[in-house]
Amino acid sequence: MIKRHQEELRMLHQKLDLHTDTSLDRFKQTAMELMKKPTIRVPTSKHLERLAELEQLVAEQDFSLSSATEKLKLTTAELERHRSAMETQAKKHADEMSK
Repeated sequence: MIKRHQEELRMLHQKLDLHTDTSLDRFKQTAMELMKKPTIRVPTSKHLERLAELEQLVAEQDFSLSSATEKLKLTTAELERHRSAMETQAKKHADEMSK
């Protein structure tokens, strides 16, 4: 059971790392695209719409990342509770066996 929880925790870490890397790559790509474009002196409605889209994307990714982080914390806490319970059971079993 502990091994399964450790594997789940490892998988959640990998997913979180992958999501973070993907988000960072998208951000870098968008930043590079914006840097390649000529400087715009007057923002147009199209630019303002794109800015709003990017702000929404950042907000969604932030929410997703915080959600994944919260799930990871909960899973870690649950794993620790299970580990503690298993250690207690193992100790009780060892005590019974020694009797």
